[in-house]
Amino acid sequence: MSRWGEGNFDNDLASDVLFFIVWGLVDRINECLEDDERNKLLCGETEVVPSVDILLTLAKAYPDILLRSFADLPISSWKKKYLHIFETESENPTHKFQIERSLIIQETFSQLEELVEKYNS
Repeated sequence: MSRWGEGNFDNDLASDVLFFIVWGLVDRINECLEDDERNKLLCGETEVVPSVDILLTLAKAYPDILLRSFADLPISSWKKKYLHIFETESENPTHKFQIERSLIIQETFSQLEELVEKYNS
């Protein structure tokens, strides 16, 4: 094991744990959005959006460790797919709750997109 700094993830094994968590979340998002057997709205609300929010939180906490590797994530595609699912499968897309929820979903994805773009530009 090599250590390159004093931080909690500044060694090989600890950073491996962090990336194991991150790639598990990425896999969960991809599986949910690609699996035609699942209820995509339920899956999106219970797995996709929360996973994106956790990725955003981790990216803010550990930008130098994570954001370079996030450059190739299809965040824009995830956002487009899930917003389409949310808008087409929601019971009443014009209801106030649905409109407000849609804005929060958009903001969650957009914050991650912007953070990744800013870091990698």
